[in-house]
Amino acid sequence: MVSASWEEINRSSRLLATQLITQVTDDMQLMEEEIFAPLLPIMPYQDVDKVIEYINVAHSLYIS
Repeated sequence: MVSASWEEINRSSRLLATQLITQVTDDMQLMEEEIFAPLLPIMPYQDVDKVIEYINVAHSLYIS
């Protein structure tokens, strides 16, 4: 679910505003592949330790 509507493309620079995407799960394609778009997926978590494990084990691609 995109939490903000796509803004008009700036025709001179061809840039899109960053879009927040909510209700994301770890099995979605968005979370399994490298993203070449201004997208920011938001995944809810209840346990901070699980977040750290998720990032360290499976998704080092997202760490900058």
